[in-house]
Amino acid sequence: MKTSLLAGAGALTCSSCSDANDSGEKVKVLSTDGTLVEVDKSAIHQVSQQPASPVEARQGIPGKKFVMVIDLGKCRNARKCVSLCQEMHDLPPEDEWIKV
Repeated sequence: MKTSLLAGAGALTCSSCSDANDSGEKVKVLSTDGTLVEVDKSAIHQVSQQPASPVEARQGIPGKKFVMVIDLGKCRNARKCVSLCQEMHDLPPEDEWIKV
């Protein structure tokens, strides 16, 4: 059985949540409250969705913290990685990391 993890709460919708059209193949999806659930593959259809605005994207999920660590030792141009990170997080050049 092929399973896949589909993130993005608004990207999928359940067309008919009855057992009449079950394909028997289950996929794992992430619900809007962050719970991983299994649903029948035939009940999932992709819908178009506009990207979140910068303000919406910064709101996050209440009670959750996310951290991304980048191994600069594997970067071809570590200074460029740091510079782009600073730019994306509105950090001054002297701040090379963010305290979480």
